Amino acid sequence: MTASNLPVPSTLTWYHGTNIVATTIASASTATLDVTQPGDYSVVINDALCLASSSIVSIVRVGPDNPILSASDSVICVNGSIHLIASNLPVPSTLSWYNGATIVATTTVSATTSPLIVTEPGNYSVVINDTLCAPTSSVVSIVRIGPDNPILSANNLVLCPNDSIILTASNLAVPSLLNWYNGTSIIALTAATSTTETITVTEPGNYTVSILDPLCLTTSAIVTIVAESPLLPLIASNYDSLYALSSCSACQWLYQGQPIAGATGTYHIATEEGFYSLQVTSPNGCQYTSNKVNFIKVASKLPASVRRFLLSPNPTERSILLEMELEKAEHINVSLNDTNQRQIFAKTLDGQKIALPIDLSNLPVGTYFLTVQTESGSFVRKVVKK
Repeated sequence: MTASNLPVPSTLTWYHGTNIVATTIASASTATLDVTQPGDYSVVINDALCLASSSIVSIVRVGPDNPILSASDSVICVNGSIHLIASNLPVPSTLSWYNGATIVATTTVSATTSPLIVTEPGNYSVVINDTLCAPTSSVVSIVRIGPDNPILSANNLVLCPNDSIILTASNLAVPSLLNWYNGTSIIALTAATSTTETITVTEPGNYTVSILDPLCLTTSAIVTIVAESPLLPLIASNYDSLYALSSCSACQWLYQGQPIAGATGTYHIATEEGFYSLQVTSPNGCQYTSNKVNFIKVASKLPASVRRFLLSPNPTERSILLEMELEKAEHINVSLNDTNQRQIFAKTLDGQKIALPIDLSNLPVGTYFLTVQTESGSFVRKVVKK
């Protein structure tokens, strides 16, 4: 309010109805006073001779009263929620809910109270969106208590047979007591003295970890570990020729349990007496070992009907000549495969003396396997293209 036409200086008494609300000294011909309530206002100049009084100025309240905001609690856990209640509302009304200066919700209400569920700490208030006024509640502060959620991770999500997986809980309060779960079953209770803690598990399942806090129970997200269906690699042999009974993309031949350098195909020619096996690695990185084959050198490596057999030159750059003499004429099948068991060449012959040139000029450098099937038996020989 502004009082004007004042003598200088002058002492003013401001009235709300018959109640004095302020006394001020004016050093100019105008003076102002801020008021917050509706009513009939006037101002009087306190003069020694006369009391000069203004006319009455009436101020009328418009718009709704301030809403009243309350909360079900003043503290919240990381996974918790709080019910805010706005009351003293006009009906109907539209509300804007704030956390600090950020609007978190806008609601339309048809009753004198309205709830809102919140899950974050902060300073909350509610405003009534009125066309004339925007009455605002007082601030309700909600404080976060208790630890944050732990973070659970695993060094692998696929469990190989007879293997284990390391689970790591991080983002821990120090110190903290942890419950480790597989599904709903507690599998371990540990005390963490740092921000990370680990355990080793050997079973598949849905794993979580919880921090046992006296105020709040916080739990990690689920880490799911699945068990791989085991592979059953099998190998067989024809004298010194070893071969896998099924294809594999990650093979490693073993001699006496140790890897053989460069022997990573589905075929292998044994050169030393002892036990051979095949190690296969699955796409998930699990390793499986086949049955063992015991290779023992004997005097004859060929079927009894074969008098003489020669492959030359071997290794070769272009072609190789197969020469073979039999006891009598036989029906013979000759085939050449690569290390992935793909057939490169096949030929059927009849006779007692065989001389078969095989062209390798268009093949890439590598190892190939020649299989000779006679009526009395078969054998495999390694061919090297250089």
